[in-house]
Amino acid sequence: MTDFDAIGALLAGARQEVPLPPADERRALREGLSVSCAQLARALNVSPSTVGGWESGREPNGEVRERYECFLEGHGPSRLPRLSKHQPMKPRTTATRKPSR
Repeated sequence: MTDFDAIGALLAGARQEVPLPPADERRALREGLSVSCAQLARALNVSPSTVGGWESGREPNGEVRERYECFLEGHGPSRLPRLSKHQPMKPRTTATRKPSR
């Protein structure tokens, strides 16, 4: 473990979880973005029944909780990628620059 790993572990352990919205609001937020339960489940790499459980009052934990919280916060609908029911999301690619001469 490097010094930075130790600091990262310390900060991760000290991070205080922010309460998630109530279960009924979670579903309303997802539906307000026109995202299906199955789409969100795929994006979070969980089952649709897991998302359904969260929307019924169960609490997620660990790394998936952080990703779910990020989704719920939304950062504004314009910044969230549109999840098409018929088209999987394409991975982001970075442009490569040609070497200069």
